[in-house]
Amino acid sequence: MTGGGATPTDIANWVDVIGYYIKAIDKKHLYEDNSGLLELGTGLNTKTPDIITTEYYPHWSKVFNLPPVTPETFQKDAALVTSYGKVYVVTEFGWDNTDWTTQADLETVLTTLQNDPNISGDLYWALYAHNTEFGWQPIPTDVPNQAYDLRGESGQWGRSTTAASPSL
Repeated sequence: MTGGGATPTDIANWVDVIGYYIKAIDKKHLYEDNSGLLELGTGLNTKTPDIITTEYYPHWSKVFNLPPVTPETFQKDAALVTSYGKVYVVTEFGWDNTDWTTQADLETVLTTLQNDPNISGDLYWALYAHNTEFGWQPIPTDVPNQAYDLRGESGQWGRSTTAASPSL
C-alpha cells in the first residue's frame, strides 16, 4: 500500500492483518487503531482493534475545511465507538488558542473528556516535561513571533490572550 492509493477498505484490511498477527503472538495484547478510519466511517468494521482512537485539531479542521470539532464531537464519537463494544480514547487534541477560541472553550472540552463515561482516556498535544515550578509546560514554551502565536498552533496561549495558561 504505497504511493498514496490506498482506499479506506485497504487500510481497514491492513489494520486487521497487523491485529491478527499481534494477537497470534499474544492473545491478551491490547491493540489500538489510530488509522483515521473512524473519521472515514469505516474504522468500526475492523475486527481486531480493542481500542479506537483519533486525533482532534479544530485548527486543522478549519485549514482543510473539515467539519468543525466541538466538545459534542468527542461525545458523539465516544458513543459510536463504545456501541461497537470497543474502548474509545482521544489520542491527541490541540489545546491552544488556535484550536479553541477561549480558555473557557478549552475548559468545556476538558470537562467533557473528564465526565463522559464512554471516553476512557485522552492525551493532548503537546507538553514538555515538568517545569521548574512543577506541572507541565506547553510546547513551545515561548513563541517570540506574535503573528505565529496567533495563527500557527504554537501549543500555548501566549500573548494572544490575556488569561494565564489553562490549569493542567
